[in-house]
Amino acid sequence: MKNAPKRPIFLHTGKKTRCCAIKKSDVIAFMNDREVNPEKYIAPKNWYKYGSEMVRPYKIRIHPSCTKDEKKLRRYYESMLVALPDVMDVAAAVDFTGYNRRTVCQWIRVGKLKALALL
Repeated sequence: MKNAPKRPIFLHTGKKTRCCAIKKSDVIAFMNDREVNPEKYIAPKNWYKYGSEMVRPYKIRIHPSCTKDEKKLRRYYESMLVALPDVMDVAAAVDFTGYNRRTVCQWIRVGKLKALALL
């Protein structure tokens, strides 16, 4: 068929809030494409009020599916951390986790991460 309608990527549930259900496979495909082609997802210059600086998309990481098995999860993260130094700065922690700098600093303040003060 020439003009067959495209399959919608989300389903409207009829609710007033959180009214769209998106297939997990479509979300994963989007996240993978965003990792491979980040330039497609950067807002054009001057899109925001302060458009002079380069706006980069956040790095999205797909976590392993073995979250129920703590031993497998520990081995996974240990294998990821092998190449990194024993002590890292906040910027390296931000790169590794994919979280914002404020979030990593908050983890340090509340004690979720151990930190050393450099004088």
